[in-house]
Amino acid sequence: MIGSHEGTAPSTVRISSALTSNVRTAAVARSEFFEQPVPRRFVHRASVAEVLITGFAADAAPDTFLLAAQWPRGHSLYRTVRGLHDPLLLAESVRQAGLMISHVGYQAPLAHSSIMRNMAYDVSAAGLACEGTPTNLILSATCKDVRFRKDTLLGFQIIAALRRGLLLETVGIGTGEIQCVSPAAYRRLRGGAVATPDTPPAVLPEPVSPVLVGKDIRADVVLTRTEAENTWLLRCDTSHPVLFDHPVDHVPGMVLIEAMRQAAHCAVYPRYSAMTRFATKFERYAELNLPTVVRAFPEGEDADGSVRVRVELSQDAHPVAVGWCVCRNMP
Repeated sequence: MIGSHEGTAPSTVRISSALTSNVRTAAVARSEFFEQPVPRRFVHRASVAEVLITGFAADAAPDTFLLAAQWPRGHSLYRTVRGLHDPLLLAESVRQAGLMISHVGYQAPLAHSSIMRNMAYDVSAAGLACEGTPTNLILSATCKDVRFRKDTLLGFQIIAALRRGLLLETVGIGTGEIQCVSPAAYRRLRGGAVATPDTPPAVLPEPVSPVLVGKDIRADVVLTRTEAENTWLLRCDTSHPVLFDHPVDHVPGMVLIEAMRQAAHCAVYPRYSAMTRFATKFERYAELNLPTVVRAFPEGEDADGSVRVRVELSQDAHPVAVGWCVCRNMP
């Protein structure tokens, strides 16, 4: 049960050779598929610089799509370290792919909100390799349990194989479940929640040392220390240009995932590791005006030396989200 020391992770995705089926290489190999980012409104980003998706096409089978993505050599938050892209670029790519599919593939109105119920990914070292140029990737997405009410999209599950190289080898996979909500339904769901102001908070708590969480600068740290072991409070800098790309009335899901990743890194420090496998379930909205407690529970090592860490987030003793992090040792 979330919030306790018991329970197991949901079925986590694993890279499989079974996902290396042929794709429409003639379509995805065109250079213009990577020429420019898609319109930012389709992926719910205010900054063009934060748009990772560069192309979109329906695939041959129903409910299948091809999306192009480009990962930069250097990102302001998701930094390249020791020749490896940040694994959370895959999580953000899957998030953006789901939004692109909902609005362009299934014609969900742009005014409708999208709620990510869960997310998981698994990526290999080959998938994260940064080779001195921006990395062009293909997300081969299959959607399941696609639900409509009349002609309006209600939600779906996405399974996206990450492919790269001339042979479009599968080097990762990401999954998620998206729920689409009308403006009226969202207002009922959120009640009187107020969006973040454009001005930064007056006082932010002191962050933990960036070295503990694999960051270079204090501004990118989302944890602040408490007296309890492996327990922190979420540090929400609503002026952060990436984590809070636009005003919101709750803590964004990618901020919660970043907190889980940083807590896992703290728990395994001083090992250098990358969170190459991850799964999370979001239980409720994380409110901006409430303290968010972040707790990490190391759960042992795998045969390859990777460390498993469960991270739980709560507000007022109620579970907000839980993540299962697998941190792989990197040379």
